[in-house]
Amino acid sequence: MTSSIRGFTAPWRELYLAALFESDATMGDRIAIAEKVLVQREHALLGAPNSDAERQAIRNALDALRALRIAQEVRARSQPHAA
Repeated sequence: MTSSIRGFTAPWRELYLAALFESDATMGDRIAIAEKVLVQREHALLGAPNSDAERQAIRNALDALRALRIAQEVRARSQPHAA
C-alpha cells in the first residue's frame, strides 16, 4: 500500500511513519530502513521534472528521522543501565 502526498504516490512515507511510531526496542532499525529508502528515492528524483514537492517532503522526513534518532540516543544515555 502506498500513501499519497500532494498528488504523488510515496511508498517511502509508510516506512517513515512506521519509524516515527515504533517502540524504542526496534526504533533504531526502523529509522535506518526508512532513511535508506528515503535517500534512494531522493537520488531517483534527481533531475526529474515536477519532483520539487516530493523532494521537499523527503528532506523534511529525513530531518525528522535524524531528530528522532538523536532523541532516542539521548534517552538511551540518560537511562540507568542494568547491573
